Parts: sequence; structure tokens; C-alpha cells
Amino acid sequence: QYAEYGTLCYNVGRWIYLIDALDDLEKDHKSGSYNVFLRAFPDFDTREAFLERHGEEISFALYSGCRAVQSSAAVLEYHFNADLIRNVTERGMFVRTKNLLENQCKWKKTRI
Repeated sequence: QYAEYGTLCYNVGRWIYLIDALDDLEKDHKSGSYNVFLRAFPDFDTREAFLERHGEEISFALYSGCRAVQSSAAVLEYHFNADLIRNVTERGMFVRTKNLLENQCKWKKTRI
């Protein structure tokens, strides 16, 4: 069962990488920092126009990641926090992805 946990962690990490790249489009374009989406589609002008042109491909990558996490999480047995894990993998990641794709909000940075 350890391999399944590895798959889940890989899929979560991949989704985080992609969602962060989407969140940082403007900042990375302005600073010239590497961004996987800007590398794939170097015609950035504004976030809205960029998502209009490339939103289908970006959406596919992000939602594929969500579904991979959901599938990976579904085969595992949880001894505690199963409801929390299901909430995050079955709803939360999809909602966050939808919000960022629709330009409804930026990812809020949490300070500890």
C-alpha cells in the first residue's frame, strides 16, 4: 500500500506545482521567472487574454491533476481524518482550480 501513498503524494505535488504556476502568471511574467505555462505558451499579455487563448489546455492539466489525486486518494484506507481528506480531494481542489481559472480570486498566502 506504500506505493499508493507515493502515487497520491506525487499527484498532490504535481497539482500544487501547476496551481501555483497559474496563480503566479503575472508575477512570473513581470520578473522573467520560470513558469511552466508561460514556457508552454509564451504569448502572455494579460491574465484574462492568456486564459482566453490557453484556458482549455491549462484547465485540462489542472483538472486531470485533481482527478488523479481523487483516484489515488480513493483507494487508500484512512484511520483518521477520512472526511477531511475526502472533502479536500473530492471538492476543495476542484473548487480552488475553478476559482483560479475563472479569475475569481488569487491564492491567499497564509502566514503562520
